Amino acid sequence: MKLGRFKFIFAFIIFTLIFNENKAQLILMEDIGDITYMTMKTGVGFYYDEDLQNKIEEIGDNIEMNLDTDEEIKFNVLDMQELSAFATFGGYVYISRGLLSILDTEDELAGVIAHELVHVNDRHATQKLYRRILPEILKVPGNLLKKANLEFAGKLLNVPIELTLGSINAVFDRWQEYQADRRGAELAHKAGYNPLGLEAALRKVANYQRITAGHEDKFEFLGEHPTTVKRTRKIKGIAKRFKNRTYETGVLYGLLDSLIIGQNPEKGVRLPDNTFAHPILKAQIKFPKSWYIQPAKEALSASNKSGKVGLIAGLGYFSTDMHVLANRYINDHENDKKTTMINDTININGYDARQVTLTRKKLFRKQFTQTTWIYLPNKDLVLVLTGVANKEVDFDTIQQIKSTFQPLDSLHASQVVTRYLHVDTSNYETVGDFIFRKDGQDNIFWIEGLNYKQLGDTLNNEIVKWVSSEPYKYEK
Repeated sequence: MKLGRFKFIFAFIIFTLIFNENKAQLILMEDIGDITYMTMKTGVGFYYDEDLQNKIEEIGDNIEMNLDTDEEIKFNVLDMQELSAFATFGGYVYISRGLLSILDTEDELAGVIAHELVHVNDRHATQKLYRRILPEILKVPGNLLKKANLEFAGKLLNVPIELTLGSINAVFDRWQEYQADRRGAELAHKAGYNPLGLEAALRKVANYQRITAGHEDKFEFLGEHPTTVKRTRKIKGIAKRFKNRTYETGVLYGLLDSLIIGQNPEKGVRLPDNTFAHPILKAQIKFPKSWYIQPAKEALSASNKSGKVGLIAGLGYFSTDMHVLANRYINDHENDKKTTMINDTININGYDARQVTLTRKKLFRKQFTQTTWIYLPNKDLVLVLTGVANKEVDFDTIQQIKSTFQPLDSLHASQVVTRYLHVDTSNYETVGDFIFRKDGQDNIFWIEGLNYKQLGDTLNNEIVKWVSSEPYKYEK
């Protein structure tokens, strides 16, 4: 009797979950979307320019009016130099300032936005991720559904940013990309934008990557499966249906003038000798050449190619006393019988610091976690460096990296520059002459990448994007 009752209750729970699977799906995706937003905000950071943001939202609103959706769309510009645009759950659309820098017209921006809004409206990511995850979610009792969702979504916070974005893009398959291209072009047309704008944007991205060989982006633009040639051909075919339509749209040049190009010094910069210099914290640290660095304004993550060895840096928010922070950490871990703890007071190149090393045995290997609290007297702040490794040789690398931490010296401080995008009209001159006239000898890479011109090409009274390098202005 009891067994039969249990089976009935279990069957009822499963039936209820399946019956409400659409609701469960929306809860799950909303959680992932919100947590991805926080990951982008803290891990990458947003680029704030009121006029540029207003233009993006204006174009987005014009396109959204032609969509059958009640979902609120939220546009964010990522403070990221790589070319990237993607949509996530919950109606979030992200465009990097790197991508914006190579666009010229409202039509091109509208094409990018329309493409992403199709992904949002048709729940492309939802469909595929839902097929993978929901069967696992349905295995847990209903009252744990929300918790399970949050635990799954929370894992995004522990994944390097480049892997997170790669996972988002990988969710879209080839058919969905073609569908987003096709419907995006149609939506742009309905909103009054040239449907060939997306085709132009795709060509510019491909051209930028070709010209800047050796400066490859880590992130795929608008999906990774179909080739650019096939996609542009299909978009041109769609646009032929609207060949008798004229479009009265504007350019973006005025909005893009003074856009930051490349690394943003506010988050720190990686210099040619692989020293990472942070002008706000007035400190520097050197990483191995092969390591990937993802800076934020008040945080930093770095890892080797495998992603198994890494270092995270951030500010100690609870106190400006490194001893208070270290003792709190020790109290949280001192009762773990499987962990060996070493507590030290050290000095790193003139900085007073506390350091706690945890060694945890796991079957046939050890896991090393070393956290260092460094007091920064010039800011009255504590910087927290946490390194993780599974091998002693990798743990030695973490310690070697930490040993390079020191006050920002004058040599490296002088190398920190801010690069700004400018828009100008050329005379009848070559690209080389234009660069010489603008004193842009260090900006040939940007001139060629942004305008798709070679040094010997002639500029016949054309609009030219160029970049100025200005020394970073340090606080006194």
